[in-house]
Amino acid sequence: AVVSTQSTGTSVERVYKLQSRGNVTAQLAEIISHFNLVVSDEDLFSRCAICNSDRFVRVEPDLAAALHKGTSSGDVVCEVWERRHTKCGEISVNEDSVTADGTVLQFNKVKSNRFSENLTFWGCCECGKLYWDGCHLQHFKEKNNL
Repeated sequence: AVVSTQSTGTSVERVYKLQSRGNVTAQLAEIISHFNLVVSDEDLFSRCAICNSDRFVRVEPDLAAALHKGTSSGDVVCEVWERRHTKCGEISVNEDSVTADGTVLQFNKVKSNRFSENLTFWGCCECGKLYWDGCHLQHFKEKNNL
């Protein structure tokens, strides 16, 4: 593991002290450059920003809308994907947006207008945080020259 920091006195063997201050885009570019990283499309948004899990439940648009409205009836089977690129199994999700593993998919935290946009949602298998491919992905790629 590599730790990047702006503080001094950190007692970790593999530490890189960021030269950039405050600007996250500049810090990301600095880390990519310093470690000679190659970032592919498959790397982008492939892990949960909250818990770092790489497993996601794929929820199709109609089911996502039903779960958000509370109109889903009974258990449904959804695909589980690693890094949002490789299907690795299936899991059931009940009408309360709870997976068979007990993770609550956080449809209640998504604005209602998102469900009319025909979006596929990706729910983190560990913490339930929801993601979808919106304009933020394209903006991120453009901003970071990826």
